[in-house]
Amino acid sequence: MRSVIQQKAEEALVYTQVAQAQKDDSPELMMLITHTQLEARAAYIQAITVFAEMMQKRIKLVGKHL
Repeated sequence: MRSVIQQKAEEALVYTQVAQAQKDDSPELMMLITHTQLEARAAYIQAITVFAEMMQKRIKLVGKHL
């Protein structure tokens, strides 16, 4: 199963490749690419935040048993 991060990153890549192939630098397409890239970055940041919170909990648990 593909993650949201991977899906959005691939979507942005496809849009970018299409824009390059068609030599299309229209503002609408550039905004679509930018928006999709931002969604991928936001999902990545959320994933890192969740991971960091999980690691903090694990560190606290391990610290209690030392």
